[in-house]
Amino acid sequence: MPSESPSVYVLPARFTGWVTVTFEVAGAPALPFEGDAQLVRVPSSGKVSTSSPLSTGTRRFWAEGSDWQRTALDEPTESTPEQVHERPVVLGYNAEGTAARFYVGVGPAGAPPEASTPPS
Repeated sequence: MPSESPSVYVLPARFTGWVTVTFEVAGAPALPFEGDAQLVRVPSSGKVSTSSPLSTGTRRFWAEGSDWQRTALDEPTESTPEQVHERPVVLGYNAEGTAARFYVGVGPAGAPPEASTPPS
């Protein structure tokens, strides 16, 4: 059953590519909390498995450098296929069932060809 807690996604600085978070995986570790928000630390592989439920609450995205400093990643409400952003943003967030997927980059035109669809 989905949770209504907010989510904080923290990605490595300069990360670009697809992120897939698979929830409700038996035997996987539960997500920690940062305040009242589920904390999802995304490794450089872009893949996370957790026993925690998918959260349907608000979400925030951050890039974190080796100095632990965080920079907010925007999630534009509107983005056209030909739009290129000045800095990486979160595009195409989609959560259904027990998985959440999204792309981090400057936009489809600036993304590598394999970024047009998420990996299976």
